[in-house]
Amino acid sequence: MSMRVLEDARERPLAFSWNGPVPEDRLRAWLEDVAHPVPEDLIAVWATVGGGELFESEELYAPDGTSDDLRLVSEFLIERGLPPGHTVFHRGCWVSTIDHATGELVARGSSTLWEEARFGTFDEWYINLLRAEFADRYGLPALRSGECRDRRAGA
Repeated sequence: MSMRVLEDARERPLAFSWNGPVPEDRLRAWLEDVAHPVPEDLIAVWATVGGGELFESEELYAPDGTSDDLRLVSEFLIERGLPPGHTVFHRGCWVSTIDHATGELVARGSSTLWEEARFGTFDEWYINLLRAEFADRYGLPALRSGECRDRRAGA
């Protein structure tokens, strides 16, 4: 499984600050508790590095107790207009959620919470959203042939 975010973290470690892997038992319990689809590569990122800070302004949340609780962040943003049926896993230039109905990752405007784009995998989300915004600024290497670059438009 390709995890471009981990390759970039090896290339530019100062741009990433991880909280540490989510223990397998906690991750499995959270997944059973939420009972909605979650992209496999997002689960793999959480199992490998957990949540943390990316590019100084982007917070990746994980169900591990070391960063803001996914449920509390989601509830807070639902009170401010986020549609129910979404779990927030990232905040920064965008708010990113897991759509409970489809398992897709949804990028939303950070102030409007309007849907901007949908992605089927964490890798697509990272490459086409965060990496597209920050790669040049942080001197990340060019993408290899075949890595996605086109953002899918939101509904």
